Order: sequence, then C-alpha cells, then structure tokens
Amino acid sequence: MRLRITTAGTKIATITAWYIGIVVVTLTLGVTTTPVAGYIAAVGLPVAMVWFCTRTFPGDSEDIAPPRPWWRMTERPAAGYVLGALFAAQAIGYATAPASWAEPVARAAAFAVAAVIAAGYLNSSARLTRGMAGAAR
Repeated sequence: MRLRITTAGTKIATITAWYIGIVVVTLTLGVTTTPVAGYIAAVGLPVAMVWFCTRTFPGDSEDIAPPRPWWRMTERPAAGYVLGALFAAQAIGYATAPASWAEPVARAAAFAVAAVIAAGYLNSSARLTRGMAGAAR
C-alpha cells in the first residue's frame, strides 16, 4: 500500500517538518563539516521534499490507490501555477543575488533546482488545463 497523506492538517505538519529538517540538517552540515556540505543539503533536500509531497498528497478528486502520473504535481492547475510562479521567483532571486551571497557553484545549483521545480509545476498545470479543456468539449 502506498503512503497517502489526505488531510490538510497532516499535509501542513508534513511540510513544516520537512522545512525544519532541511534547516537543521543544512546548518548542522555547514557548521560541523564544510559549507559545501551545507549547500548540497540546502539544494538536494528541497528536491526530496517536493518529490515526496507531490507523490503522497492526493487531492480530494483523485483516487488514492494508483500513483499519480509522473508529470502530475498537483490536483488542480491553479495550485501548480501558483507554486510554479513562487519557485520561478525563487530562481530569479538566486540568479540576481549579490555575489557575496554564496559560492558561484552553490548559487548556480540553487538556481537550477528552483527553475526545474518551477518548470515541473508549470508543466503539470498546463497539462491539467489542457485535459480539463478537452474534457469540457
């Protein structure tokens, strides 16, 4: 049986726990090892969080038994457009941050990850929008 998180409160708690975990792991690695380890955690763990949440948070209208299609990240297009825009804004922020903010490689990796996540959400919403338009015909 696949793990499915269906209640809003549990989804919020899960996302909160992920963010706290990301901060703790990133800071711990950055302080106890090298800043590069912290950068790797800061870039890699959000990818794991997005993957986990998109696979385990079905919407009310979705069947919880089968897995979502690989491209589907949200139940409805609007949520994906909003999240895609937020991740795109984050990518732009990384691209335009002052040079002293982080090592160039870390900035480039953070930009790439945010941009890819944004593209994933926007692609998901575009496909859902096309599917809804086709179903309405």
